[in-house]
Amino acid sequence: MVRQQRAAVLALARPAVEAVAPQELPLLEATAAAWTGRVRRGEDELLGFGAEAVVAVVSVGAIAAAEAVVQVMGSAVVDTARDEASSGMRRWLDRRSRRSEAAPDGAAPGATPPGNGESAAQALSREQLREIRRVSHDRARAAGVSAEQAELIADAIVGRLAQ
Repeated sequence: MVRQQRAAVLALARPAVEAVAPQELPLLEATAAAWTGRVRRGEDELLGFGAEAVVAVVSVGAIAAAEAVVQVMGSAVVDTARDEASSGMRRWLDRRSRRSEAAPDGAAPGATPPGNGESAAQALSREQLREIRRVSHDRARAAGVSAEQAELIADAIVGRLAQ
């Protein structure tokens, strides 16, 4: 996981761990690092550190859920940016062709960059937040947390995004 993705995952997982299992907070970053390494190796299951160590189950569920949300949001941002760039480019080309037709011979029409000036990072819709909640809940359950803990993790992640 690249540094920005890891930071995003931790930013979403931290409030979930705070809400559900605050005693696991001191181990959150180490758990995230261990979880990421296991996922890279294809070991997508609960972490085991040995019989003498306590497994940070909620942290694993929160990290797995946050990771899934970051992936979903990343895909959505790419799709949105592609759509906006495509429609922005079409508008720009339309404006440019109209200016070219209206410009006197030899005059260079004014060019403006494509796009509509809006930020690609806009507020999430209720539908998007519901989907993010579903994805985070399902992923937390798949990581081994209880249904009640998965509900709390999903609520904390959506709450963090809705801020």
